[in-house]
Amino acid sequence: MLLANYKFQAWHVKGLAVLTNKVSLGSYRAPLAVNAAFAIESQLDEIAKRLGLDPLVLRLQNVSVEGDPLPNLRLQVQVGVKQVLTTLSEHPAWTDPLPSRQGE
Repeated sequence: MLLANYKFQAWHVKGLAVLTNKVSLGSYRAPLAVNAAFAIESQLDEIAKRLGLDPLVLRLQNVSVEGDPLPNLRLQVQVGVKQVLTTLSEHPAWTDPLPSRQGE
C-alpha cells in the first residue's frame, strides 16, 4: 500500500530489513513505511521544483482516486487523499504568503 497515494506509470522500490537477535522495540508490520513515504514525498517536492510547479498542484494531478489500479493490480479504495489535498490547497496556511521575518 506504500505506493497507493499516487499514480505511477513505472516504479521501483527496494528495501532491506535486517533481523537481529535483539528484541524489537515496536511493531514489525511495516518497518520501512515511514522512511519510504518520506522518500516518495521528498521526490515529489524535488520534481515539482524542477518543473516549476506548486508541489500541491503536482500531487493533486497525480493522486490516486477510488477505482484506479494500484501497483499490485488491485483497485484503489476510497481513502480521502484528494479531499485532504484539496482542502489544504484552499487553506490560508497554503495560500497566504509567509510573513516577513524581523531583521530581513
